[in-house]
Amino acid sequence: MIPVFGKLVDDQTRCTHYHSPVDIVAIRFKCCGKFYPCYRCHDECESHPIVRWEKDEFDTQAVLCGVCKRTLSVRDYMGAECCPHCGSAFNAPMISSFAVRSSAASRSYFASPVSCANWSFRRISSSIPR
Repeated sequence: MIPVFGKLVDDQTRCTHYHSPVDIVAIRFKCCGKFYPCYRCHDECESHPIVRWEKDEFDTQAVLCGVCKRTLSVRDYMGAECCPHCGSAFNAPMISSFAVRSSAASRSYFASPVSCANWSFRRISSSIPR
């Protein structure tokens, strides 16, 4: 079983920061290789800056479905509304060039897709911390 770090609230990778029904993914952070539910969990547990996955690394298995515990490539996650393995709905990739904003700095999990003009962005309920 793949370990997920951070302030988890259940066994489907929801955390204290993001815990809606669709918040069931964990991201493998490139900087440390560890899976975290969100950037806030990473920042609270690690002392190094986040390093994003670049476009040429989008085939990396860096997303974990919290329901079936199987991994997806960054590319597969960015193009899906649900897990391709178990069908569970999950949050869409981060919008605004996939940026996650904090009060200290702008951070991101993934580089912007090659062609943002052709990318289908979906509004996600989990983009606003609770």
